[in-house]
Parts: sequence; structure tokens; C-alpha cells
Amino acid sequence: MDEAGSIPMTRARLYVLLGAFERDIRTILARYVLSEMDEVEALGNLYEKAFQRRSDDEAASDGVPLTDYLDLREAYDLLNKHRGHLPAELGQEVRELTVQLDRLVGVRNRVMHSRPLLVGDSDTAPILLGQ
Repeated sequence: MDEAGSIPMTRARLYVLLGAFERDIRTILARYVLSEMDEVEALGNLYEKAFQRRSDDEAASDGVPLTDYLDLREAYDLLNKHRGHLPAELGQEVRELTVQLDRLVGVRNRVMHSRPLLVGDSDTAPILLGQ
């Protein structure tokens, strides 16, 4: 524990936190966007890329949503694009986090791809995600 009494944010804890954030994005897309429009319309120019990624995944089936095959930034950009389908408070949260998303994506890529972490990465993700 650190001086504040909280458990330090290890790479493993960051992995879980960032993975949960990505699942939340995909869940929000499914609940509020894909429930209102089909995948072709919702994904727009990202549809073909996501479709190809799913086709290349031997373990995937047609039932797996294409949003599962988007990068974090792509999925988040879709949330912003379709923010009008989100509840007002959630749409506001999405808009506010967008400013910091590039920093979060950098931390995410270092954590998820076993790259060396930068000084401050263990503090940045929880702060940006309000943890």
C-alpha cells in the first residue's frame, strides 16, 4: 500500500481496468447505438475493416459484434459520432474524456502489448477514468 492507503496500480491492475473500460465502450455502443441502427450504418467507414478482422479471426462467429473488432480509439470515436443516441449525462462524459483519450490510448497500448510503461502511466489511467 502507498501512503494514502490504496493498493498500487500494477500492470495487471491496469490491464483489468483498461479491459473493463473497453468492454464498457462496446456495451454502450450495443445498447444505445446498435439497438437503433444496423452495423453498416453505425460503423460507417469502419465497417469493412471490422468485418475483415472478424473474418480473419478463426475463433469468431457471425454472431460476434463487429464493434469487438475495432481499436479503442475507433470505438470511442463511434461513441462520439453517435453521441445523440446516448443519455445526456453519458454523452457529456464521453465528450469530456475525448480530450484525454490519446493519453489513455497510449497507456492502453503499452499495458496491453507488454511495452515498457512510462513514468506516471500507473497514475494516468485511473485518473483519466475517474477511479
